Order: sequence, then C-alpha cells, then structure tokens
Amino acid sequence: MTKNRSMRIAVLVLALALITCCFVGTTFAKYTSSATGSDSVTVAKWSIIMGENDLATDGGEMVFFNLFETINDTGNTADEGDVADARIAPGTAGSFAITLENASEVNAKVSIDFDVEANGVPLLFKVGEGEWKATLDDITDAALAMDGNADYTVSWMWAYETDADSNAENGISGDVTDTSLGINTPTVTVSAKLTVTQVD
Repeated sequence: MTKNRSMRIAVLVLALALITCCFVGTTFAKYTSSATGSDSVTVAKWSIIMGENDLATDGGEMVFFNLFETINDTGNTADEGDVADARIAPGTAGSFAITLENASEVNAKVSIDFDVEANGVPLLFKVGEGEWKATLDDITDAALAMDGNADYTVSWMWAYETDADSNAENGISGDVTDTSLGINTPTVTVSAKLTVTQVD
C-alpha cells in the first residue's frame, strides 16, 4: 500500500512538473527586434590654386606678389627700353595679376592686405578698374565659390609729367621733385598678404 502510494505521488509529481514546464515556457515567450547600423563621411577638401602652387600646402613658402617684375613704358603697353632693368623712373608703369582657383569642396572668401612704402616716390596704384591712388585699397572678404576663380590685377604708374597740384590731389607732397628722387634713389616697397578662408 505504501508502495502504491509512493508510486502515485511520483506520478503526480511528474505530471505536475510537465504541466509547470508548459506554463513556464508560455510565461517567458516574447517578441524580440534588433537593428544595427553605421555611417561615415569624408572631410571636404581644401585646395586654393595659384599658378603652379596650392596655397593649402605651399602657402607658407610661397612668394606670390611680384608687382615690379614687369616694368613697361608709359601706358603700360610696351616694354621699357629707356630705363635700366629693374629700375623705375618717371614714365614707367606695370601690373601684376593675382589669379586664384578654388579647387576646394567649400566656398571661400579672399582678403588681400596691401602695404605701400613709397618713400616719397609719386607712384599711383589701382586694383582692377578702380581709381588711381597713392595707396592700394585692401580687398576684404571677396567671395570665391567652390570650383570658382578670382582675378585681381594690381597696377602702378609713375606719370612722366606731374605738377604740384596733381601730386597734391593724389596725396603726394607737392615739394617732391622727380629730379631729387633720381639723385637720392629711394626704394619703393609694396607688400601684400593674401588670406583665403572657408566660408562658415
């Protein structure tokens, strides 16, 4: 009798265990969703070309401004044959072209700061089609679109015949005479700092 009772209890425990497993399995069933992803982006290129040089890589070593490399006769149309090479005198003129190409993948802006040390020499200057002046006007934040170009021509001249009135109109001291300049031979220095900056 005890044996039958033990057997019944064992069968009952087994049956309860099977029923419990079914409920437990049902209790822990669930939906599961997951996702993964990644993204990447490349930094936009910065490249400003001037002649054979890239300002981005060669800028610190570049000398880009050679205003007096070309010295022409009056009117800036023909080579100067009446003055020694690399010298200026009344009746000489010249120009220099600054040409930039924005090969970047961003828009940019251009600034050029000019500094003129004329030392009394009555030179006149202009940028592009601007007015002749005794100084050079800076270029500030001029647009340079990606894949775009910019050209700036800087010109200078020393008029062959001037008088005190015309000199005074251009901000040049009226007591400066061309002859005394030829005797004292001062040096004229014009420098330029070019900065190209990405547009925010």
